[in-house]
Amino acid sequence: MESQPISSVIMPVYNGEKYLSEAIKSILNQTYKNLELIIVDDGSNDNSVAIIKKYQRLDKRIILICQENRGVSSARNKGIEHARGKWIYFIDCDDIYFPNYIERMIEVSNLTGADYICSDFDMNYIFNLDAYKACKNEEVIVFDHDTIDAFNYMCSLGISTSLWNKQFSAQIIRKYNIAFDTTMTYGEDLFFCWKSCLVSKKIAYIPEKLYFYRLTGNSAVSRVHTNLFEKYNYAFKNIEQFAISNKLMCTELKKSIEFLYVQRLPALVRMTIREHRGIYGSYIRLNEIISSKRMQEILNGQNTEIENLLKNDIKKLFLQAKKKKIINMLVYGYYSNLRIRIAKKMKGGKK
Repeated sequence: MESQPISSVIMPVYNGEKYLSEAIKSILNQTYKNLELIIVDDGSNDNSVAIIKKYQRLDKRIILICQENRGVSSARNKGIEHARGKWIYFIDCDDIYFPNYIERMIEVSNLTGADYICSDFDMNYIFNLDAYKACKNEEVIVFDHDTIDAFNYMCSLGISTSLWNKQFSAQIIRKYNIAFDTTMTYGEDLFFCWKSCLVSKKIAYIPEKLYFYRLTGNSAVSRVHTNLFEKYNYAFKNIEQFAISNKLMCTELKKSIEFLYVQRLPALVRMTIREHRGIYGSYIRLNEIISSKRMQEILNGQNTEIENLLKNDIKKLFLQAKKKKIINMLVYGYYSNLRIRIAKKMKGGKK
């Protein structure tokens, strides 16, 4: 095993005592053994550190770093600084790696030469090993040269935005100085993934569920994030600047970025309603977003491919936004938020 390259798993923790043991054990019990688990405690005031130290005494592969509360992006950046592995992975402290997560990623990397690998995942309230067993050894999809095609493909599957179902090259992260933006409180992992994807030479997708994302009342899908539109605008400008500075910007990539911008519409609508509560305030704010220069340029621009690429609810929202049917968009948002709340209650998620 020592001849195998070290893999670095980074786990940020903040008051994660409830599911922390499950997350840690899923790493230590990986079929691939030559790994280090870097746990960055971000100022927890529960029993998280005590739990980590208990496992650290049992397994020397655990590295504990404690810092004052600076947020998840800072914790992840700290983990990257200390990572010694050839490959870098991330896990949230309430989630679970399926048993051969790392082994399968490295196997695909060795077979294909891919330096950016993404897998499917299971998102639920209760961990179910059958989800992993049901889709093993699926055919891997490889993108050799056209990174933009790979970028678009993963975005169409809805798997490009997540951090935790990816294998990243430590060399690429350091070469291009890719880091998490500590000013972002929502979508920070999305832009880290996009940057890494754009500068990778070969990309592979494993259509197998190798990661379990646990839905709880604290999951990103149920939290409130203020000024999300402004944060998205800042982040998209940042990704465009990254592409320009690395000589990656072209017409096709510009179209892809516009497509991804529109894909954020459901999150924007839901978050606008959560932030402003009342119908009137939500209406005013959503109208302001749809009427903004950036949004109007995309909604009424020359990129006619967007409408054809969009599917289901996002396509409906796009067409409603084009016609400024704000009430229709709010109806979608209220219904979507209601479905999330009902699902949490039915599955026993925290309020």
